[in-house]
Amino acid sequence: MISLNNTMANNCFVLNSKGLFGFGSNLCGQLGFGMNIRCRCEPTLLMEDLDVKQIATGPHHTLMLKNNGELFVFGSNCKSQLGLGHNITFTYEPMLLMTDLEIKLICCGDCHSMVLKNNGELLVFGFNSKGRLGFGDCINEHVRIPTLLMKDSKIKSICCGAGHSMILKNNGEVFVFGLNRNGQLGLGNYQSKYEPTLLMTDLEIRSIHCGCNYSVILKNDGTVLVFGENKNGQLGKNEQNSIKSNKTSPRVLMKDPTITLISCGSTFLMILKNNGELLIYGNNSKEPRVLMNDSKIRSIFSGAEHAMILKNNDELFVFGENSYCQLGLGTHTGYNLDIPKLLMKDQNIEIFGDNATYLEWSCKNHNSFSKEFQQRIHTFLLFLKRNQMKTGLKIPKFVLFEIIKYVV
Repeated sequence: MISLNNTMANNCFVLNSKGLFGFGSNLCGQLGFGMNIRCRCEPTLLMEDLDVKQIATGPHHTLMLKNNGELFVFGSNCKSQLGLGHNITFTYEPMLLMTDLEIKLICCGDCHSMVLKNNGELLVFGFNSKGRLGFGDCINEHVRIPTLLMKDSKIKSICCGAGHSMILKNNGEVFVFGLNRNGQLGLGNYQSKYEPTLLMTDLEIRSIHCGCNYSVILKNDGTVLVFGENKNGQLGKNEQNSIKSNKTSPRVLMKDPTITLISCGSTFLMILKNNGELLIYGNNSKEPRVLMNDSKIRSIFSGAEHAMILKNNDELFVFGENSYCQLGLGTHTGYNLDIPKLLMKDQNIEIFGDNATYLEWSCKNHNSFSKEFQQRIHTFLLFLKRNQMKTGLKIPKFVLFEIIKYVV
C-alpha cells in the first residue's frame, strides 16, 4: 500500500483488519463521519471497506483513493480544495470526485490538492495564491475542479507543503513552486514561484518530502538535503551552531546509507535507519534525539505536531501533541506525550503518512536491482499485501524477501 502526506494534519487514519478508522480533529468534517463534531478522541470506524489505497490530508480536508480508482474528498472546501466545482464550504462525509484507475498519487497542501496519473497527467485544484497550483499569476485565485497543470510521463513523485509543492522526475529533475516565505523552495531567496521551476538535476535522488514550510531530499547514498523554515531546529544547526535561521538553499543535514524512511511534520523531522534507530530533529534542540531504537519498526507517520510508529509485529505507537485528541488515546486536550505509547495492536495495520510504507521499503532495500526490476518487485508485493489483508493471511517478512528472489 502506498500512502501520502498528512504533514499539517491534526488527525489520523489507520487501516486494520476491521476497516478504516479515523481520530483527531474534525472541525471541518475532515474525518468524514458525516457530522460536525470537534474531534474523535479514539479510533472510530469510518468504513469496513479494506480496499483503500491512499489517503492524503491537509489541515482541514482529506482525499481518499481506493484501489478501484474511486477518489473521494471530504472536509473544508472554502478554497475549492475538494475540487467539487461548487461553493459549499464543508462536506462532512466522503463525496466521489472522480473514478480513474490511472490515478497514481494524491497529496494535499493547506488548501490545495494534487493528483498524479500514471500517464504523467498532473491535476491540481484549490487555492492558487502565491503560485500554489503552478499556473502562474494569470488564473483565477480559486480553481474549482481538477485542472491539468502538466503532462509528463517522467514524473515520478509529488509532494505538498502548506503552500508549496515539489515534483520529482525519473531523470533526476526536481521542480518547485508556490509559497517561498521561509525559503522552502530552496532557490536561495524568498521569492515565491508561480510556475514549476527547476531546483536541481540529480539522478541519485531517491525521494522528496515536504514539511509544513520546509523541504527534504533523500539521495541513494543516504545524503539528506534540507531547506526552508528552521525555527524549531527541524533542519539541524548551522555552522554558527544556531538552529533558528532558515535555510534558503539545500544543505546537507546528514549522510548515512542505512536511512530507509523520512517523515516530515510541521516543526519536526523523523529519520529511520535500517537498524531500527529512529531520529527526530526539532523541538528547539541543536542535536537530533534518538526517539526509539527497534529493528521491528517498519513505517513512520508525521502529523502536524504528532506522530505514529508502526512495528512489524502489528503494534502501533503514538506520541506528540494531543490538543485535538490526535493520539487516539481517548483523552482530551492537554495530554501530550514525549515518549511513544502503544495505541493498538491489530493484524494488518496500515498507517497513512507522507512516507513510503513497508512495501516500498522492501523494494528500496534492493537498490542493486534495475529500476524496472524494482518496479516489478513492488507491483508483486503490492498484490500480495492487498490479498493478505482481504483474506487475513499474514505473510511473514522473511517470506516476502525470499519471494523477491524469484520474481522475474
